[in-house]
Amino acid sequence: MPRGKYNALEKLAVIQEVSSDKIGFLAAAKKYGINKTTLMKWQRRYKLYGEDGLVSQERKSIMSASSARLLLTDHERISVDCCM
Repeated sequence: MPRGKYNALEKLAVIQEVSSDKIGFLAAAKKYGINKTTLMKWQRRYKLYGEDGLVSQERKSIMSASSARLLLTDHERISVDCCM
């Protein structure tokens, strides 16, 4: 199953295989074509957030537009608000 993207159910299956001691981290990484660090991240996210932690998320911008607006001066804010 080596490939680029795995959905949440596939990630869960790999994590469960490792957690049940059927296969070790290195063997699983090699078997599924996953970087060992990536597999460790999946496991950490699963422990912290459950299955929701395994759902792929789009990269978010560093700062949202509303947060950026808060950093603007009053004059800049008026200019931005009038143009949106």
